[in-house]
Amino acid sequence: MDVEKAVVTYVKQVTGEYPQLSPVPAKTLASLPLYLSEAWHLKVMTFLGHALVLAFAEDNTRKGLTPLIKDRLALISYLDKEVVPVLPYIHSYARRDLIKKRIPFITPGKQFFLPMLLTDFRENFAHRPEVSKKAMSWVAQLIVLRHLLHADIMDRPQMAIAEILDYTAMSISKGVGELISLDLCERLAQGRARTINFKFPPETLWKRALTHLRSPIIRRHPVVEFRGKPDLSFLAGLSALSESTTLSHTAPRIIALSNRETKRLLSHDILEICPYESDADLILEGWAYPPELLSESTTADELSLYLSLKEDPDERVQTALAQLMEQREW
Repeated sequence: MDVEKAVVTYVKQVTGEYPQLSPVPAKTLASLPLYLSEAWHLKVMTFLGHALVLAFAEDNTRKGLTPLIKDRLALISYLDKEVVPVLPYIHSYARRDLIKKRIPFITPGKQFFLPMLLTDFRENFAHRPEVSKKAMSWVAQLIVLRHLLHADIMDRPQMAIAEILDYTAMSISKGVGELISLDLCERLAQGRARTINFKFPPETLWKRALTHLRSPIIRRHPVVEFRGKPDLSFLAGLSALSESTTLSHTAPRIIALSNRETKRLLSHDILEICPYESDADLILEGWAYPPELLSESTTADELSLYLSLKEDPDERVQTALAQLMEQREW
């Protein structure tokens, strides 16, 4: 992965402002101690009228938050500028610790924390209204997607739907309640059973529900090694999109599992995570729901695939997604 390009793309995508990257002057770099110059690749980012130094890790020899924090403070003292570490991968506990200590960082595609520019963010983006889009719960989303993909939800008792989707009957009832509140479906009484009736034909239902649907991806893990024989054959992301469209994808294979199963594999040391996606043997996506619930093949269903990639800024990806949806028969 081109981390510098990923940072620029991500900051532009989130803020609407295009950051400029430029080299740190050679004279300044020459003044750095060897341990800093070997550990970090530095670029100046000009953003919102501020000049920040982005620090990209050159290798993995200095691990952990303590070395990172010490190196950052040392870089600030030599450069006399705010220094922002770029961390392509960071555990959630480490991210919380950095935020608690108010230490800035950028994780491309996931999060950036720049507390020194908080005032500028408020002033520059306060006029941009937020669009209210209430996201569905995962169970409500599954009900809609299962109906659109397999048409086996309507006219079934809610207990039967619970068995299909591996949820409790109470969870299904709550999910149906959400869909009713969004005016997408209604409950019908058939004897003592309660069934669901969707109010719109499939394509119209998809379009009306789309603003409430979200990407199924909870976490992405670059994996460099795996032990045993875990089932890592379910294609997702760009790997799946390239199977169904003219998009070419040669980067590491992208695989989807439920986030619960992903956590299990990681906790048992079956999978080993690496810091950079470009060095990974494969990319593992932890989904909010098991992808096999919606697909009868070993490739992600097209609707979940669309939701997982619809925010991708790459024009080639958006073109392929349009092609994917044009191919779908409603």
